[in-house]
Amino acid sequence: PAGSAATGHTNTRIADNLILQAVGAPASVDDATGITFDHNLWSTTPSANVSSASDVVADPLLVSAGNATVAGATPPDWYKLTSGSPAQGAGTAVSGVTDDYFGRPRSDPPDLGAHEL
Repeated sequence: PAGSAATGHTNTRIADNLILQAVGAPASVDDATGITFDHNLWSTTPSANVSSASDVVADPLLVSAGNATVAGATPPDWYKLTSGSPAQGAGTAVSGVTDDYFGRPRSDPPDLGAHEL
């Protein structure tokens, strides 16, 4: 998150995520030492210290993207991908992650986010 300190990270990897940003400053960390970001989908262009060449910057085309949510009460189905999502097949295998949030097997390459379309 913007303004957060990454102090004390060693071999931390943030990969295969959907990062939806509200209007405003792009996502960044004060010090990304020890953190690797890769294969993430950002809804707006992030700061250089949190992005990688394997990232996608686009609308993830989520099932419930137009529906209002309440902070802390967004149901998991809100994050399901629709056909044609740029998150499809844009991920990388993460050791130990074989199924999506809903219990479906991950493809190779996997989709970004918690849902394997």
